[in-house]
Amino acid sequence: MRLRYGVLPVVLMVAACAAVPGGRGIATGHGAAGALVPLYTYPTDPTWGRVLAARQANPLVPVLAIANPASGAGNARNPDYVSGIDRLQQGGVAVLGYVDTAYGRRRPRQARLEIYRYWSWYRVAGIFFDQMANTSGKEGYYADLSAYAASLGMATTVGNPGTQTRESYLRSVDVLVLHDSAALPDTAALCGDWHSRYPRERFATLSYGVASLDAAAISRVSGCAGFVHVTNDSLPNPWDSLPPYFESLVGLLASL
Repeated sequence: MRLRYGVLPVVLMVAACAAVPGGRGIATGHGAAGALVPLYTYPTDPTWGRVLAARQANPLVPVLAIANPASGAGNARNPDYVSGIDRLQQGGVAVLGYVDTAYGRRRPRQARLEIYRYWSWYRVAGIFFDQMANTSGKEGYYADLSAYAASLGMATTVGNPGTQTRESYLRSVDVLVLHDSAALPDTAALCGDWHSRYPRERFATLSYGVASLDAAAISRVSGCAGFVHVTNDSLPNPWDSLPPYFESLVGLLASL
C-alpha cells in the first residue's frame, strides 16, 4: 500500500560512498522462503506480537517487517517505536523503515534525511523504498540511496515498484517487489523472462484481498519470490491488520 510522505525539513546530508547492493545482508543466503510484512500498525497493537511470535515459532524463516511511524519516519523520535522495533529485532525479525520515493521524483536529500532518521532514532536493519520507479533512468537514484543506507550500517534495501520492472533496477536494491496488488500474482509473469537468472530471495510479492490460505498457490509463488506476504484485508489500506491465517502462512514458508 502506497502512503504519502509528509514534508520534511531540509538539511544538508552528505552520503558516504559505499558499494551498491547485489543481494547482500539479511535478505539473502537462506533456505526457507521468507515473509515481507507491511506492519503499518502501532507498536502496541497485537499485530506486532503476532509477528514476533510467528518468527520465534519458525526460526528458520527470515521475516522482514516494514515499520511506518508517520507515512515515513516522521519529525520526532517515537519511544513506542523505539521499544517496539527493538523488541522485534531482538526476537529475530529484521525491521525496515518505510520511505516513499514518489517514483524517483522525491529530492534525494529529503530521502536521505528520512533514512538517517530511521537509523539514528530506531536502528532499523534496512529501508523499504515505496513508489519505486520502473522506467529507465532512475536506477542511479535508488543505487545512491541504497549506498547511503549501507554507509550508515543498514544491511538491506527493498524497492517496491509493485509490478514488473527492468532488470537494471536489481542492481540498485537487494530485493524487488514485483507484485503489490489484489490476489496472488500470475506465476508465469513472475517467474519468466530475466527473473529466472537470479535467486528467488531477490524478489518479493505483496498480495491483498486473499480470503484464505492456498498452500499450493503460495508454493508456486515462493518458487520465484523468496519473500511473500498475503492478507485478506483490502483497500484503502490492506496493511493495517494481519490475516487470521498469518501464523499458518509463516509456518508454510518454513517448508518452502
